Amino acid sequence: MFVKWALLFSFALVFFNVSECVKDEVHELHDLVVQYAPRLRFDSKSGDTLGQCLPSSAEDYFRLRQNGFTGRVCNMDYISILDGRIPAYYEADECENNNMIFSYWFFYGYKDDCPMLPGDPGDDVNWGRYVVKVLNGSQVDRVIFYQHEGWYTRNPGRYEVFESTHPISYVGKLRQGTYHDDGGSGTCCYFEDYRNPGSLDKHMDSWRNLVWLRNNGNTTPEWMTNNDPYYWNGVPLPHFRGENLCDLRGCEGGNLQTCGTCGCHKSDVADDERP
Repeated sequence: MFVKWALLFSFALVFFNVSECVKDEVHELHDLVVQYAPRLRFDSKSGDTLGQCLPSSAEDYFRLRQNGFTGRVCNMDYISILDGRIPAYYEADECENNNMIFSYWFFYGYKDDCPMLPGDPGDDVNWGRYVVKVLNGSQVDRVIFYQHEGWYTRNPGRYEVFESTHPISYVGKLRQGTYHDDGGSGTCCYFEDYRNPGSLDKHMDSWRNLVWLRNNGNTTPEWMTNNDPYYWNGVPLPHFRGENLCDLRGCEGGNLQTCGTCGCHKSDVADDERP
């Protein structure tokens, strides 16, 4: 049955993308958003099993749920990532001193949970996230890596960059958090999710297909305006969360590395400092 669901999702993905005839509206800062969008690097096993999913299309997921499909929606097709069919999403804001904050979002139809915790099943709908600060529209500065329940900020030189403007983020295999480095022991502890690309080097160049998240009238796609928990498994859409991008805190979680939430342990910026 799992294989049937995966095949159905792959078919739906192709069908819905072919049917999209209207070019999506873009934000006034879209060109800069493209220039500084991150490259995601996935664990070599990501997408190999039904549960360790790759990013997928939020719109396709919404349409499947609208049409009554209740099965697991898990993208296992790495080619759909490689050829740019799968979008990344973004919000953007201009802050003080001409500095800009770009928040990039990645949609997953399913998030696996740690097998070491019996009775802790995976969940439908997960949004991975990565934030980039750009100084005066011309230089990447700090970046923020997000995990479940926490996050941390790294200063320039303390994270990897691809082709000078694209920060690199390593994605956890099970919980799809973003990190500045590879590694992980595979346990359920905060920094231990596997994220080892290996020689396969599975990656997503998010700038190839960027979609602006918005809710601004007739030009907005239907799925972006519908925050009904029924369709999204109770997870709010990012642009409905009422967040001020210019007021993001530097980190969340303890300063000591423990098994629990300890995002501030690897942060270059204090929890009460702004980007």
